[in-house]
Order: sequence, then structure tokens, then C-alpha cells
Amino acid sequence: MKALTLLGTVILAFGLILIAASLTTTLPQVPQEGSSSFTGCIVIFFIPICFGSGSFNPVYLEALAVVTLLIPIAFFILILYMNRKAAERFE
Repeated sequence: MKALTLLGTVILAFGLILIAASLTTTLPQVPQEGSSSFTGCIVIFFIPICFGSGSFNPVYLEALAVVTLLIPIAFFILILYMNRKAAERFE
């Protein structure tokens, strides 16, 4: 199996495990007193879309947007680097 195929398979498996783990933590629970809030971000191409509800500090949402934007950029730079190294082998 080629390295990138293996990397893609590992990332896909890790994502599925992460989804399963997040579902088990959000199972219905006994109602407790207190407040709750949530935030989340998704990335469409290189545009992060962040959302949230409840009482939270907007700085957290801004930081989450920056981190969410930096992750695909880092992968893009990594792919460019790996592509350049692979092209150097054939020269």
C-alpha cells in the first residue's frame, strides 16, 4: 500500500472513531441543573463557518475559527512539500 493511501485510510478511520466517540458522549443523560453551551466550526474549502449557542466567550469562537482555518492550510503545505520531494526523485 502506498504511503498516501495508507495515510488517507488512517485519517478516515480516525475520523470514524472520533465520530463514534462523540456520539457516545452526547447520549441522553439525566437532566442536571446548570447552563450549557456549545460551539463548532466546519470548513468549506478554505472558509471556516463557526457557530455557537449559550453563554460563552466570543474569543473562543474566534480562536476556533483560526485553528480550523490553519489545519487545512497545513495539510495543503504538507502535500505541496511531499509532491516536491517526489518530483525530485524522478529528476
